[in-house]
Amino acid sequence: MSGYLVGVDIGGTFTDCVVVAPSGTVVTAKAASTPPDFSGGFVAALEIAAGKLGKDLASFCREVAMVSHGTTIGGTTIAIRPAGINSSVTYTAAIASGLGRPLRFR
Repeated sequence: MSGYLVGVDIGGTFTDCVVVAPSGTVVTAKAASTPPDFSGGFVAALEIAAGKLGKDLASFCREVAMVSHGTTIGGTTIAIRPAGINSSVTYTAAIASGLGRPLRFR
């Protein structure tokens, strides 16, 4: 493997990061999420992970081969339905069949 593999999940409270180094070493990092601009938490989590690898953020980013980004914010919004927030779910038939049952919301 050449370069770092990075996964980042932005949640409403924390942003989690996992890095797999070319050597196979796995490093994890957690930073506070930063609503309404969640990019701050994303960068902070990367910076913590880079530090654990003995690198500054810029040199670490130059060596990243792939970034996978996900978020639980949307799912949480739908699940808890905060007052005054309208939300919807758009999905394909393939997603619904993959769940094994139809999606049903109140």
